[in-house]
Amino acid sequence: SSSSSSISGPGKAKRSGSSADASETSTVTLRCARKTNVIDQLPGVLHMQLKRFTWSGVRREKIQSHVDFPLVLDVRAFCEHQAADHTFWAEQRSAQEGHAGKEDEAFLYDLAAVVVHDGRGINSGHYTAFCYNRGAQSWVHFNDSRVSLCSAEDVLQAQAYILFYVHRNTTLSLDFLVDL
Repeated sequence: SSSSSSISGPGKAKRSGSSADASETSTVTLRCARKTNVIDQLPGVLHMQLKRFTWSGVRREKIQSHVDFPLVLDVRAFCEHQAADHTFWAEQRSAQEGHAGKEDEAFLYDLAAVVVHDGRGINSGHYTAFCYNRGAQSWVHFNDSRVSLCSAEDVLQAQAYILFYVHRNTTLSLDFLVDL
């Protein structure tokens, strides 16, 4: 059985098919749709890999455009259904002992590390990383055997490939990475 679709007016589609009754038609109403992503449970560490490579003919090429990213990420907009849920707050407090009353921070993540890819293609290049040392309250750049202190501005200007954010109320620490 074959069928065809045609637009018959604004917001309407007319579908006809070859059935026993050839005059049978149905009208389908088209509607605007919006896709949203919602975080169901907040992780202790949130990592995001940015799309940095694209197909160009038969090769993958690096996307060179800069992506802005914050030092503090507020994910409240992706957890709207949880923002008004009082049981969510109770679960957050019990899961994060010693942080009761920090509801304002329940949706905040601090940037902990940034992986950078330097190079033109996926099969070549060099990876470096910026990591935040909470104990020393400083950013550190790791480039092979070279380790150097850097500013937050240096981190924010980097061509990020992977971002690691740590939940504000978590006890997880990346301080073991460097002892400066």
